[in-house]
Amino acid sequence: MLTKRGIAVLNSTFILGVLASFGFDPLFTTIALIVVTVLAVETMLYAKSLRALRRTTASRKLSAETAFVGDSISVDPEIENGSRASLGPIVVKDGTPQGFKTIIPNQDWIVSIDGRSSHLLHYEIEPQQIGDWNFESVEVTLTDRFGIFKAVRDVSCKSLIKVYPSMKKGEELLKGRIHLGMRPIRRSAVTTPQGSEFSGIREYYPTDDVRTIAWKAMARSPAHEPKTKQHENEQAINTIFVIGNSKRSGEGLVGDRKLDRLVETAIVLAYLSLKTGGSFHVVYSRNGRVESASGRPLTLAAKLYNIEPDPHANIEALVRHGAKLASSRSLMLAAVDSPFPQKIESSAYKGAFAANHFLHVLVLETSSFFPIESPDKTLALARDVIAAREIEHLRRLIAVWAEDGITAQICNRQDLLAKALEVFTNAGVMIEA
Repeated sequence: MLTKRGIAVLNSTFILGVLASFGFDPLFTTIALIVVTVLAVETMLYAKSLRALRRTTASRKLSAETAFVGDSISVDPEIENGSRASLGPIVVKDGTPQGFKTIIPNQDWIVSIDGRSSHLLHYEIEPQQIGDWNFESVEVTLTDRFGIFKAVRDVSCKSLIKVYPSMKKGEELLKGRIHLGMRPIRRSAVTTPQGSEFSGIREYYPTDDVRTIAWKAMARSPAHEPKTKQHENEQAINTIFVIGNSKRSGEGLVGDRKLDRLVETAIVLAYLSLKTGGSFHVVYSRNGRVESASGRPLTLAAKLYNIEPDPHANIEALVRHGAKLASSRSLMLAAVDSPFPQKIESSAYKGAFAANHFLHVLVLETSSFFPIESPDKTLALARDVIAAREIEHLRRLIAVWAEDGITAQICNRQDLLAKALEVFTNAGVMIEA
């Protein structure tokens, strides 16, 4: 295949040959012969390399086939020339999947490979988005030293990387939450210390058990009034997190989609729930079927990493299934999206009320997942108008739900996790109420 440069060179050579033929100038004739000879030799060398290109194979070595978002992965493609003839110069390009960014750039490498030998390349990538990611092929472009000819071949070289959600945020928040004493437990104040935890001192009531009198506190009081030791019975709260992975849950930037944020929230809640003694379940849809997962955060990560938007997801079926996962009254967090003009009816949540669970709905604001950074004021104004319409739509939807006793709040890309944690850490008070 001739390049644009090659076409220009051939046209120039033809014109030079015509001038040499009609001008009978020895200088023009000599130059024309030299140019034609060089082109002929280069064509022969290119033809040999072209045959070698057909026998070229590629392989790829990955430092890890399973990684977490934010890890560093080394990628080492190797191009092997299976022919006796030399191959090159060639331009090698290894296409990085969309869910990764390059740390050490995988620029277009220009190399030449001798016959029966290979050439090893290297670059590094960082996973940004959960899922199964495939490296399909390595693109090899054969050219000549003058850029006259070009042939492109995609050499099959398949590799698979599984990218799990990052666990770092869950571990960091876990330490902070426990340090602050924010435990998702249902507390019931009692006056018997048996099988309970001390919570403080209060005034004495005539009906209190005399064994609970705080004698030292009474002695320290100015009027020596009786004081009572107050204890609390603790019961861990079961948590059910419903991921409404609708057909539009894949919206957003790479690594910052609605689904990425929802899975991140699920992992963090799993850390906090299990470490504070409660059970944790995640409910989601896959190919129109309702599925659930529970267990340690790493187990959940292995099950949720390849969750996809499901056009057949049914919120009512997800809530109904989640309501059956706990026998006692539990906290049910349902994260859904309902972008304008879509609506979710209150009846979709009736399964939670039928099981006497405390339901709290987190509604995602779609416009927040498409941040626009542009000096164009018109573009920014258009985004603000769309966002205002979206928020107003969600407020009206939440107002309708509130009439049926459903508690809900709007969450954007930045505060989804924070609001979910707030509901989680206040779960004991809300469930008791």
